[in-house]
Amino acid sequence: LCAGFALWLGYKKAYAFDIFFGMIALGIVCSLREISGFTGADGEPTYPQTDDHKQKQMSEEKQERMNEEETDQKNIQNIRISERLQNVITESWHFMKNNRKARSIMIVNALIGAVSTLILFFLQAKLPLVGLNEALLGPALFVMGLGAALGAKVVGYFPNWKYKKYVILSGIGVLSAFGMTFSGNPYLMVLGGFAGSFADDFLEVRTDILLNDMIPSEQRATLISVNSFTFSLVMIVMSTLMGSIMKDSLQSRKKHDEAWMASYYDFAEKFESGMKIMEIVNEGAISRRTAYRYKVYYDELKKVGERENGRE
Repeated sequence: LCAGFALWLGYKKAYAFDIFFGMIALGIVCSLREISGFTGADGEPTYPQTDDHKQKQMSEEKQERMNEEETDQKNIQNIRISERLQNVITESWHFMKNNRKARSIMIVNALIGAVSTLILFFLQAKLPLVGLNEALLGPALFVMGLGAALGAKVVGYFPNWKYKKYVILSGIGVLSAFGMTFSGNPYLMVLGGFAGSFADDFLEVRTDILLNDMIPSEQRATLISVNSFTFSLVMIVMSTLMGSIMKDSLQSRKKHDEAWMASYYDFAEKFESGMKIMEIVNEGAISRRTAYRYKVYYDELKKVGERENGRE
């Protein structure tokens, strides 16, 4: 919502705001502590109970599991960071190697998610270039973000679909969003961003559920780590590819705009010399529709010039 405000501030002041609030967020994060239980008067960890009756009713199995978790927590703290990092890398490698289906699911989900994310990145830069008022950029990004919230909600109404159906529909949605970014119409481009966000989270929520059902609970932490790493790798590749495509589209747009302006100036010169619109059209260089569009643009520029002269 503050994107337009950031553009108005300029990048230096906007970054200063960003750093200021980032430091506040960092301070809050650094004040957090991971708590496995509460510490009693003897210094040993205890687990909160609402009353004595519930504590008596606790099964021996649950108590034993809590003790195991407490022991695991102490063991983890005693392991050096380098050893923990090595264990994560080893577990992640074995996970990717031995879970072919999960690997395929993560790659497909990362690919669709990366394209959708990059579409939003490029729309943030392209929307002002195609005529969207900078003040409306923030609300436009907010509306596109609502697509993700809606997609995450709607997927719950289709719990029994096969995963391929989710992939096909999400893929179509993201490809449609990708195509809309080249329309040149800011409102159609915002609609495309909304559709891409919807498709991305529509698939992502279902993917998370499917992966969590496939993987044993003791591998969940590894699953999250590998899934995030896979997305990062796909983003690196797709960022380069999408950047090349979008750069070419912007250059093509620039060439188109230059050709449009050259054609307009030719029209304006002939119109000011006394030629009528249909006489210009009959020369065959432009269509009647284009001629009238040029006339509207000509009148707007003339009004602006008259206002500027009036102020002087």
